[in-house]
Amino acid sequence: GSNEPQDAPREVASKSTKNESAYVVPSFTSDSPYLQSYIDREMRNLNVLTDTLRDISARARTFGKCGALMAEATRRLSSSCRLNPQTGSSKSPQTNDNGEEDSSDREDQHRIMKERRESVGEEMTNVLAVLGEILDEVADAQVSMCQSLEAS
Repeated sequence: GSNEPQDAPREVASKSTKNESAYVVPSFTSDSPYLQSYIDREMRNLNVLTDTLRDISARARTFGKCGALMAEATRRLSSSCRLNPQTGSSKSPQTNDNGEEDSSDREDQHRIMKERRESVGEEMTNVLAVLGEILDEVADAQVSMCQSLEAS
């Protein structure tokens, strides 16, 4: 009965009080619980940020190391596609103490490459040479990508 009209206005009043308090800026005096809560929340945010940046940095370093290894593997594949018998890069021939290429190694390489060309055939040798050039470009792009990631 008669209690219902009195309860309804109280509900409305309490709702408007809640809405008004949602817009009230809490006081940040040194003895305020709001200040400690704010500090705790911000410290947590900073800790999460620090952990996140460390994680990203570690994974970027790993990516850079793996990327460098991948680029080297790509260069070796390129060298093999060019029918080069060396396991290393074709751009760094063996040198002797005088700084000159070892002629017997060079002759062996030419002999092996000639045998490979004859075995594979001229058309496939040309296709593999193009593939080797493309792989060199891919290796250059891999190195560049890893360096730019490390720089950022």
